[in-house]
Amino acid sequence: MERIDAIREAFGGRFVIHGGPVDVQEGQFRDA
Repeated sequence: MERIDAIREAFGGRFVIHGGPVDVQEGQFRDA
């Protein structure tokens, strides 16, 4: 899971995965 680790670092280690799309609650931005 190198990609997940990279994404984690990109968002300061804060990200929630909802069945597929990455939903960042700390920032107001959603990528469906």
